[in-house]
Amino acid sequence: MRSLRYLPQPCTVEELLRRIGEVTVSDDCFELWVPKCLTLEGKAVDVRSAFALVLSRVRELSEDFMPAGIVWLPGGYLYRFERWTDDQTTEYKA
Repeated sequence: MRSLRYLPQPCTVEELLRRIGEVTVSDDCFELWVPKCLTLEGKAVDVRSAFALVLSRVRELSEDFMPAGIVWLPGGYLYRFERWTDDQTTEYKA
């Protein structure tokens, strides 16, 4: 599993989006550390707003990646994304 955890605190949304770009098509899952203190274009941004941008970038990477868990840790959140199979997608839609 690819881990994209180690980001400086505070972090920029731009850096998170760049890190997501490091995920390859052969990766089945990855984790992304999202600190609570984030900036976007030099301005403080709410982590929920930042996550919307992160999720959009993940879906651009592959529509097969879905959120698969979140862990709150001191200073931020650890998100896990997994590539869904056709069977999982069919089950979810049913």
